Amino acid sequence: MTSSNNQNLKHLADTVDKLVGRLSSIQPSSLEQLEQWREAAYRSVDHYCEQKRYQLIETRQAHQKKELEQIRQKVNHLIEKHDDRQDHYDTIHHDIQLAEVKINELEHLRLNTHPLSIDEHLITRRHLFPLPHPSRTIHLKAGLESAVGTNDKHLLVDREGKHLCLLDRNLTIVNEVPFTHDGIHSVFWSSTIARFIIITFKEILLLDEKTMKLDQCPISSVADWWRGTTSEDTLFLTTVEWGSSIYEFNLRSSFKAGKEWHVPVTCKKEEIICDIKYNSGFLATPIFNKHKEDTRFELRSATTLECVWSIRAHGRCRCCSIDVDQWLLMDHDDCRFFHISADGKLLEADKYDQHDRLEDIIPWGQDSIVVLTKKNLSLLRRRFASLALSCIHREYPNKIAHVLTSDADVQAPRHLTPVFFGCFDWHSAVHGHWLLARLGRIDKNLTGECRQALRQSLTKEKLQGEVKYLSGEQRQAFERPYGLAWLLQLVMELDEWAQEEQESSEEIIQWRENIRSLESIVVNRLSTWLPKLSYPVRSGEHSQTAFALGLSLDYARHVNNSIFAKLIEQHSLRFFSSDKLYPFSYEPSGEDFLSAGLAEADLMRRVMYMNNHEFFQWFNEFLPHTNLPKSLEPPAIADPTDPKLIHLAGLCLSRAWMLEGIVEALPENTEQRNQLYELSKRNAQAGLTAIDESHYEGGHWLGTFAVYLITRRGINPNEMNKS
Repeated sequence: MTSSNNQNLKHLADTVDKLVGRLSSIQPSSLEQLEQWREAAYRSVDHYCEQKRYQLIETRQAHQKKELEQIRQKVNHLIEKHDDRQDHYDTIHHDIQLAEVKINELEHLRLNTHPLSIDEHLITRRHLFPLPHPSRTIHLKAGLESAVGTNDKHLLVDREGKHLCLLDRNLTIVNEVPFTHDGIHSVFWSSTIARFIIITFKEILLLDEKTMKLDQCPISSVADWWRGTTSEDTLFLTTVEWGSSIYEFNLRSSFKAGKEWHVPVTCKKEEIICDIKYNSGFLATPIFNKHKEDTRFELRSATTLECVWSIRAHGRCRCCSIDVDQWLLMDHDDCRFFHISADGKLLEADKYDQHDRLEDIIPWGQDSIVVLTKKNLSLLRRRFASLALSCIHREYPNKIAHVLTSDADVQAPRHLTPVFFGCFDWHSAVHGHWLLARLGRIDKNLTGECRQALRQSLTKEKLQGEVKYLSGEQRQAFERPYGLAWLLQLVMELDEWAQEEQESSEEIIQWRENIRSLESIVVNRLSTWLPKLSYPVRSGEHSQTAFALGLSLDYARHVNNSIFAKLIEQHSLRFFSSDKLYPFSYEPSGEDFLSAGLAEADLMRRVMYMNNHEFFQWFNEFLPHTNLPKSLEPPAIADPTDPKLIHLAGLCLSRAWMLEGIVEALPENTEQRNQLYELSKRNAQAGLTAIDESHYEGGHWLGTFAVYLITRRGINPNEMNKS
């Protein structure tokens, strides 16, 4: 054995000796808890005995003493009056005999006592689950990403991504300050500097709870930050990237940079650190693997990052320490909690049914846990399904884009286009039906309502009426290209649904067959028009070319119509492949609901999907990463009741999904990608917040744009998000 190995073994032996000594001298806090319970139990028994003594003995003693006193007074009275009549004597003598009997009875009182039964379950190990119903709740509109932090007195959380709110223990907002930075990824308190530390992608911010002054931390943006935690002396930060890193900064030396840990010490290249928490010299890190789609939860030394233990978990998780050295792990999407022991064993797991999505978790004092939740996608889906359900068969108000060729053409909308006559206009009715087909297919909780509405519309006779109308004289440009592209999206959705239900639902299969004639007309019409289109239309409304081609290309690839797909690819390259330095500063126009520039980039992402490097080169010339224009920030919507001005809400939603698609095609861990991702979130938040069911001007169509965004339909057309 080498001297080096011998030294290592001696070190291990010393460690064991220290642990034995620690075990011998340990005084768990539960011992104090047990002694407190014993003392309280003794007090309870003493109180019970005193109560019974009073009820059974002392009250009778007092009563009999009072009776004897009354007899004494009668005797004294007779003595004073020299009244020695025999009858008075006999009466008093009888009373004295009765009193003596009562005293004898009390003196020989016998009690029935029962042994005190001690329930074995009076003292047990505390089980964390099931979590009780929340003692207090506050509802706040939050940004797309949220976090929560606490100190002894206050809780800090963001509201709508625009304000930082300080809450007391009654969850009452006691102070707030505007917040104009990127989305918050992490919030936590440092007692060393007496500040809340707020983590965004590129900034570390410090909030003084007394003055509500928000200052920028002197840490440079060497990375894109994600989560953080502090010990007494050190700030630990993780990066948001596959193959996350961990950085140290000294809290007592103006955030001087310290150690850095990178792949493979922190995690693997295909993994990301979802959270980080410090406790008693250790760092806890849930690490998600994108290939295996699972998580491991690790406890590591805060000084060496050496792994102490590791346990498998599920989903993308957040964590916090509880009961001194134990851990609570939280699965975001599955709403599950996992109680982990100090030595890395799963003690319990529980489903939390109070809310739909868990965002963050943090202890607040000894016995309270703060859980930040969000309404999940199913609630959003129901909300947007309700918008379509309320309008696809609502005929009026109605804006008809209708060419009259004779008096016979003057008819009500339901007679002209017997399927798509609702939702204010034809194209909105089409994508309203798409919305219901989409949600009916992917959300089992909505399937029944959606199918009932679609059943009313998608009959063979009514769809033949649509064929007749589109085939009419001088209607070759009707709803071209926007409404026609949405019709193909509806066909695509029905086709996927029919394939999935081919053994269980003849009805959906029949809908798919019923719409084939209309589908054929639309494909032929677009195929004939596209080669004749000399220049693309670059507007921000219905006539735009790029957006319609993107929807149509997804359809063509899905139904394996290679001729139509190649036609779209060919003309997309003709229109857009040489575009450089797109003038985004000219956008938006006041009534846009589409970005001409982003729609073009989102289309080219689809066209070049086989070669992401080719798209990356094209996009860098189209929008250099040094030139992210402010005009792409969410616009102000002056009047949501104006049918044209509310278009800007749709612009935010369509920008969001287009940016998401572009981000998916760009190389990982680039500054440009992260900036576009943040921009996407800001636009999504603005667009979703602007949807108001009470205003039909936006309500008749914005639900479709919202569903297209939240179900990620355009990112990967074959991707499903079922529930």
